[in-house]
Amino acid sequence: MPLFQYQAKDRSGRTVSGTVDATNRREAAAILQDQGFYPTRVESRQAGPATTTLAAGPPDPSPASRLLFFVPGLTPKAQAAFFRRLSSLLTAGVSLSAALESLRRTSRGWLLRRALVDMQATTQAGSPCSLAMQRHPQVFSPLQVALFAAGERVGRMEVACNRIADLAESSFRMWLKVMRAAAYPIGALVVASLVLPVVHYFLSGGSLLDVVLSPVRFLGGLVLEFYILYLLLKVPAISYAWDQMKLVLPFVAGLTRRVCLCRFLRAFADLFDAGVPVATGLILASDACGNRPIARRLKRVAPQMEQGMGVADALESSRVLSVVLVDLIRTGETTGQMDSMMRKGAEYLEAEAEASSGAAMAVLPLLIWLVFAAMMIGQILAMAGVYSGQIDKYINM
Repeated sequence: MPLFQYQAKDRSGRTVSGTVDATNRREAAAILQDQGFYPTRVESRQAGPATTTLAAGPPDPSPASRLLFFVPGLTPKAQAAFFRRLSSLLTAGVSLSAALESLRRTSRGWLLRRALVDMQATTQAGSPCSLAMQRHPQVFSPLQVALFAAGERVGRMEVACNRIADLAESSFRMWLKVMRAAAYPIGALVVASLVLPVVHYFLSGGSLLDVVLSPVRFLGGLVLEFYILYLLLKVPAISYAWDQMKLVLPFVAGLTRRVCLCRFLRAFADLFDAGVPVATGLILASDACGNRPIARRLKRVAPQMEQGMGVADALESSRVLSVVLVDLIRTGETTGQMDSMMRKGAEYLEAEAEASSGAAMAVLPLLIWLVFAAMMIGQILAMAGVYSGQIDKYINM
């Protein structure tokens, strides 16, 4: 029987190595997982060394991924639920392959199931699961892949899954807060936009079919407009311009900057704590900030870090972080607690964002009401014109 050499992590994170008899790499990896190990390398004694690398950014899309351009990806809420469940299974002692099989059977979304099939096959073949995750950018972001890969390296995937879930839940809470503030005015806008066209058709003497189809046409046009906007924001140039606009809009610029830098610092701290190289962690955390212009300015200092410049000095040269945040990171570098200081900086930004979001959330409904008022005035003027025409027709009879 062929002999395979392996390198793996035990449940305490300790690196172990040795040999195992198996018919192929898949069986060798399965044997190790049954013994409670997380294999990071499995190779035949006659084969050359197998190496894996973590890409600092999204992988080149496959033809299948290009076809999914028009399909919305996994929501932050669904991502958080998935990684929480995976962390619970791994903490309970279930092997990674068995945990992925359990999640595949109970998952509903076809995008996630498609990714889980690939992840399970990759794991059973003895390769890192993060390599399969990289092939599904619609499901997993580059930051999530990087955090999971770092957990694989140190044998603490359950901890990495919890960190990923925390970040996804934070994004979902921010989205939910915006939706709650805008729900009532948007609902009023939609209802009024459905009712007024019906009244307009009645006054203009339209047919019953026109009256019935008017709301349908309006809703169909609204859905189509939002979908076109969704597709346009996937175009890099348009997405970049939109992100740049958010940094200069009144009431929104300050909140946007704070939220993006909070995401960056939390992601950078988690990647640094997980042992990802500093320059690679900077690039991945920049992608996680959610704003392309800010990410571009942060990525420019990555070569300086690779040449040996300190993290605080490099970030200061980007002119993105405030003096207070740079001093916190510099203190962390000096005391050896940089990840802790970055998390404190993120908490400071989160508190500021929470305070400023109150003003922004108060302005958002006002802006929606202004749009609502403008639409109502337009509809009323159109109805008045029709009604005036009907009066003139009756007078001239």
